[in-house]
Amino acid sequence: MNAINTLLPVLFMICLGMISRVKGFITPKQKDGANALVFNILFPIMIFSILFSSKIESSALLIVLYVFIVFVLSFIVGKLLGKFTGERFSHISHFMMTTCEGGNVALPLYLSIVGASNNTVIFDLGGVIFAFILIPIL
Repeated sequence: MNAINTLLPVLFMICLGMISRVKGFITPKQKDGANALVFNILFPIMIFSILFSSKIESSALLIVLYVFIVFVLSFIVGKLLGKFTGERFSHISHFMMTTCEGGNVALPLYLSIVGASNNTVIFDLGGVIFAFILIPIL
């Protein structure tokens, strides 16, 4: 029952968005503006706030290390498989292997399920370290 209470608002918002699109309540220009506000301003603020205010226990560091290793291995596999993607995409195939999109939906959903008091930084810290530290070095 607790899962239904948590997921019901998410499902309601998805249905509300679908109805708004079908009925034309929101124009594509308004949608693009709202998306820009959420994904360029509000979502990075939420991520920064979570990373800044978290306290990582030593047991969670193993999870972060595991996720980081998986990203590095995905990058290496992407480099090795680059010849199969063709010359047009071979220069980006290793970056595409490390791309996983879950943050825009999964992190807010995770926060609504476990609550903001739990340690949510382990959810994405390995990917953040890989994307913002290792990739610029490479």
